[in-house]
Amino acid sequence: VYSEVDNRHDDDDDVELVVPAVVMAQEVLPGLQFVEFDASRGDERSDDLRDLCKTGDWEKILDLIQSMRTTTDVVAVPARSFYVQVLVDAVAKTWPDNLEEDKECCTFLDEWVEAEKDSYDAHVIRAEALLRWAWHARTSCLGRDVSEHQFLHFAARLDMAERDIVRAKELDRCSDALVHATALKLSIGKGLHDLARSSLAALGSSNDPLNYRAHLSALTYFCAKWHGSHQQMFAFARLVVQQLHVGHPLWVLIPRAHFERQPIVPQLGDWRQASVLHEIMNAYLQAFGT
Repeated sequence: VYSEVDNRHDDDDDVELVVPAVVMAQEVLPGLQFVEFDASRGDERSDDLRDLCKTGDWEKILDLIQSMRTTTDVVAVPARSFYVQVLVDAVAKTWPDNLEEDKECCTFLDEWVEAEKDSYDAHVIRAEALLRWAWHARTSCLGRDVSEHQFLHFAARLDMAERDIVRAKELDRCSDALVHATALKLSIGKGLHDLARSSLAALGSSNDPLNYRAHLSALTYFCAKWHGSHQQMFAFARLVVQQLHVGHPLWVLIPRAHFERQPIVPQLGDWRQASVLHEIMNAYLQAFGT
């Protein structure tokens, strides 16, 4: 959970601005059945987005997303990122599991881009949906378990997302962190090393230099199972956490890095090693300020 009060005040009404709590987590325990945690459950704005997704009213979606672009945009970036994912989640629920039937990503997003060709938000959001659609075809299996047929769909959908990302970068006027986060996700799928490096560099001067989603994607990019090594992955995670204050959600990079090492080189008893326990517990204490 990440919740932080921004002590700056709006000059017009002197109201304290609060960063909404943003939680993105999925608990998976073998053999156990329980309802997946959903941070959007009970949130009125999330419910509104899901309803608008059902009706395909992209104009109202645009109004809702743009309402978060306040004079203190840095405050709104994590919330905007969160609600884009809520929208993409809603879109993803419409896709059939059968690849032969899975022919279309999202009609109303296509209509939005067609009607608003110069809309940064339209291109970024459709790119996010297309990336999710690409992984829907590929699945999260290790590469050796993905069929050639799945890879063909994966590659074609990544190409579609790339065109939207290129256009969004052209339209970006404020170095918005969301487009860099999306570009990093694309870099994972396509192995675009120059894009990954440039996106990470641009993120540093964006409106959210420590963007949560961007850094999770970067960690995945540096994984041995994708385009890096265990050494690169841990070096990245440890460098990032040196910049964090107590309570920041990116402390999750440390346990995430230890988790990502296991599918490639499983190490029996690794979680019981004193150094591993110490690093993970320190990250936990820093994340929750206890």
